[in-house]
Amino acid sequence: MCILERGSRMRLAVIGSGISGVSAAWLLSAEHEVDILEAEDDLGGHTHTVDIKVDDTDATADTGFMVFNHRTYPNLVKLFEHFGIPEQAADMSFSVQHFKDGVEWKGDLGGLFAQPGNAVRPAFWGMLGDVLRMSRNAERLLADPTCDDLTLGELLRREKYGHEFLEWYLVPMGAAIWSMPTGKMLAFPAKTFLRFCDNHGLLHVLGKPQWKSVPGGARRYTRALAGEVSGRIRTGARVTGVQRFADRVDIVLESGEQLSYDGVVLAAHADQTLAMLTDPSPAEASMLESFPYSPNDVILHTDRRFLPRSKRAWAAWNYASDGHGNAPVAVTYLLNILQGVPVETPVMVTLNPLRDCDPSTIIERREFAHPQFGRDAIDAQASIPALQGVNRTWFAGAWQRYGFHEDGLISGLKVADSLGIKPPWGAILDPEER
Repeated sequence: MCILERGSRMRLAVIGSGISGVSAAWLLSAEHEVDILEAEDDLGGHTHTVDIKVDDTDATADTGFMVFNHRTYPNLVKLFEHFGIPEQAADMSFSVQHFKDGVEWKGDLGGLFAQPGNAVRPAFWGMLGDVLRMSRNAERLLADPTCDDLTLGELLRREKYGHEFLEWYLVPMGAAIWSMPTGKMLAFPAKTFLRFCDNHGLLHVLGKPQWKSVPGGARRYTRALAGEVSGRIRTGARVTGVQRFADRVDIVLESGEQLSYDGVVLAAHADQTLAMLTDPSPAEASMLESFPYSPNDVILHTDRRFLPRSKRAWAAWNYASDGHGNAPVAVTYLLNILQGVPVETPVMVTLNPLRDCDPSTIIERREFAHPQFGRDAIDAQASIPALQGVNRTWFAGAWQRYGFHEDGLISGLKVADSLGIKPPWGAILDPEER
């Protein structure tokens, strides 16, 4: 075991250039020589900006990280302020199409009854009643110790929430947020779900934060951070092995090249990190294998068949379900209103489409994987601090909290903080502090 001391200048490798890795590399560069090793051909991880031309207009589209807000992304806001990254208001409306139940609606006054039959459907009014009941009861449930070990499904059954509330509202919202199969949402730890949704204003009719996006694409911040990294930035440098020794860390690339460093920051997904380690300790293996991932097919396109039938129900987030609970979540983001893409033709990002997308409308297709949070994952998060710096190794990733951009940034900031380097705004801010 080797725990490095602060104070000496080191040569460090950061594996992964998502928000976790690039933020750690940026701060660590103030006192150390830092290289970034990125497996893909471009930087950014889930920050992926695409240049598009639609309706003879040049624009940008973000297909991974899309939005943030000032309430629950305080460190990201400070980072953007530090680098002068602009922001613009983002519409975060939400719609649901449940094909099996024949329901379509959008969460505003104009869209609740976009499907005229909703107004005379008792089950629809029952769902709305449960939405208001959850809003009233969220704080009580968060304070109730008997909820500590319940899954979301167990809590909803105990509190007698209706089928329609689950299928037409809460599960679609959760599955869309975490890019998670709907069937797995009910196994999500109840308090983790409620705490996140409460902090983000998702369980309340009033008091929601104003969401923002980055005009010109979120890659602007990635480029700003990368511009201040002290060492080399290598893309297309896929790591196949990380072996720790008493005096160094050896890293083997897919090409066969071997590199040596004083320490390593593993800023990849938890499962990728475990696969890279040639000699994980039992504690490291136990922690990392607790975070399964779900792959998501992500298509940037202009096929408007993926939007609700009624234009009154078109929203920034459009969830669709065929009633098969174990299928990957299907959601379409309408970028014209979510990111302000300035064209008439609908520009969309669809995760896991339920039907084939017209090939002539596809601009780009790629895969993103997202962590799936069960009780094992939440419990494993508590073990992370004790492993940082051991064997010349630090871990970073959004999987260390809720799986979102602020969480990835916090993990990168914490790696630097453990070596005595703070961000320009001082202490790391707590997003859950009101």
